Amino acid sequence: MISGVYVPLLTAFASGGGADPARSAEHARWLAETGVDGLVPFGTSGEGPSLSLREKRAVLSALVAAVPGTPLVPAITESSLDTALQLVEAVNDTPATAVMLLPPFYFGPLGEDGLRRYVEEILAASTHPVLLYHIPEFGPPVPVPVVAGLPVWGVKDSGGDLRYTRAVLDAGKQVMVGAEHTIVDAVQAGAAGSIPGLANVMPEHLVAGVSAARGGDRAAAEKVLGQALKFRDEMLADLRPLEWMSAMKLLAESRHGVSLGGVRAPLPAGPGDIVRRFGPRLADLLAELESGSLLA
Repeated sequence: MISGVYVPLLTAFASGGGADPARSAEHARWLAETGVDGLVPFGTSGEGPSLSLREKRAVLSALVAAVPGTPLVPAITESSLDTALQLVEAVNDTPATAVMLLPPFYFGPLGEDGLRRYVEEILAASTHPVLLYHIPEFGPPVPVPVVAGLPVWGVKDSGGDLRYTRAVLDAGKQVMVGAEHTIVDAVQAGAAGSIPGLANVMPEHLVAGVSAARGGDRAAAEKVLGQALKFRDEMLADLRPLEWMSAMKLLAESRHGVSLGGVRAPLPAGPGDIVRRFGPRLADLLAELESGSLLA
């Protein structure tokens, strides 16, 4: 049902500070044209916890119209169960493929019973399959017994620990990994694919790398993903915590020319010269991939 590369979609903001559905849709359209397999709006890269329900409804409507036929998996990143259910209701009215559910992040640490009851409410309300969002850096972890004991599709695993990935797979559930450095090992262990933030900027590298990994060509997968990861690490070394979201927006803008409007407070704005410093290197990597020499 879900496989390959799904992009955790950046959210565009207008000059007045509100979410910009039209420009979010343009970014989504560009990604779809690069060959990604699906889109995940309102996750971490999309600043989901900073968006209102009204904004999410508007952006979702624009995405459905802009990329018909492209699978959408809207993320639910709410602490309020009632707000989460309202978003589920909005998604139910769209041809989405699934929803991705982050555990409520205020009352923590969560016990398995409380989390299980929260997920059960979402499962009962959703007409679409549910995958759980395991990102312990920002939210409560999703215990493997909860995944195994509920009729969820599986997990987006952004924990970066392959032992967790394998435990979910061994429990009979599926995985889409978020940590780019785990893609090759995770896919070769049976994961369906990846939901990598870097795909907002380098979708071609992520698509080629995941495709090679799924096809069993480990050397090619490591070669193409290795270049993308080296670029990411070089960029991150120059950034303060959480500035990577702003940096990705600026680099994505440099590729398709659509203004994404920066990030919403409290996230920090990244350095304004990120494109000057890293744009030429990004262009060289894309040219090498397009030439075919990288996968030869």
